Amino acid sequence: MTLHSTLHSGNLVGLQNSGHARLPTLYTDIISTVLSFIDISEDLDVLLNCALVCKEWCQLSRRFSFAKLDDIHLDSLPKLRALLEPEVGSDKAVVNTFSKHVRRVILYVDLGQDDWTQVKELITLMNRYFTVKFKLSVMLRSGIVRSSHLSDIKSCCANTTHLGLISVKLDMIRDELADVLCDQSWPALTDMSIEGAVFKDPENATSHCQSDNGTPTRRLTLKHLHFLEEQSDDGRFWPHETFQMITVEYLIIRVDVLGGHFWGGVPSMLKKIAPSLVGLDVAHEMDYNRFTQAIQGLTFPKLQILKLKIVQGSGYSAGRALPLGDTEFALKHLLKQLDLPVLHNLTICIANAREYIGQLDGEYHLEWALLDEAAVALHERYNRLAKVVIAAWFEDWYEMEYDELRRNLEGKLPRCALKGLTIDFEILDYVDLDGEI
Repeated sequence: MTLHSTLHSGNLVGLQNSGHARLPTLYTDIISTVLSFIDISEDLDVLLNCALVCKEWCQLSRRFSFAKLDDIHLDSLPKLRALLEPEVGSDKAVVNTFSKHVRRVILYVDLGQDDWTQVKELITLMNRYFTVKFKLSVMLRSGIVRSSHLSDIKSCCANTTHLGLISVKLDMIRDELADVLCDQSWPALTDMSIEGAVFKDPENATSHCQSDNGTPTRRLTLKHLHFLEEQSDDGRFWPHETFQMITVEYLIIRVDVLGGHFWGGVPSMLKKIAPSLVGLDVAHEMDYNRFTQAIQGLTFPKLQILKLKIVQGSGYSAGRALPLGDTEFALKHLLKQLDLPVLHNLTICIANAREYIGQLDGEYHLEWALLDEAAVALHERYNRLAKVVIAAWFEDWYEMEYDELRRNLEGKLPRCALKGLTIDFEILDYVDLDGEI
């Protein structure tokens, strides 16, 4: 008898009542509720049933199944309330079966539609029942953000570590925003995602951020900053202008804006955070020509990880990216402009490699030679580059073993292999603001 049929045959229920202390306790009454809440796919149905129906069995399965709950919205409140606040007389152990394994929740709030009182209730509920290891990401979208919203999020859940401001208008002055987001006020905040965030009144974007004697008083320290922009509105929220003291370890930036005013802010932001950057990801929608011109002469003294993108000709059709078309320019001119004394890990994303690994033997031959040359040149220049990651969207990657993929790539980059550089492989996912950082 298979595990699946055993679970549905009722045999375990008989074992449960046989008096053996080490046999599992079943919670069949909550299985459907939990499964509907986390909205699993069919291929995980059997696994999660195994994880849910017993208290002692499948600890590892439960731990990984419930570790991250994403795509949570306000309509999840009734289901979550039913799980975490069971009716009087029900088995309280049910709550622990589910809640103790949750490590991260990504909550989406539509400020134009959602009732803020219920949003606070949802955040408070998670904070009350999930463990201290739980971390919350709150993505605020499509509406007006007031300082009271941010204060409520902090007070309802002290473990809110990631804040997203996506297509929102900030109804506050710049100093007010700095007060609520700074390290002293929100010490748990480590990650921010910003896209299309503007001040409701553009004049509020120009308020200064200093004390009376001119000494900076507010600091923002982030591990990750996602900065994605595709328009050049007045009143833009620029973190480096809001906080005179700002530290960012890893920056993911995508800009596709033709307005000169917008581009003036990009090098200014990079100049401010370059001394602290450990990782820089510019492997998304980017006009490398304008980008390198804008940041020419900057030094990144701590940068160890760099992600770039190459595009061959007109083969790239996803989104509104500006095709580079000239790999040699990307890998020689761009890297020549950047001062990267401690670069250790170079990731090169092949943007239009969306088909099959077999293409590596054909149209990408010239590209691989350039990649090989550029990586070795970096290694010889800095003597620190130790790893080259080739990232692509190959649809048939799963048909090859990982070691076979690595050997295939080493064959495409022979000079890197001779230098002892580690050649790795990465399957690219679309990087957006809403995923876990």
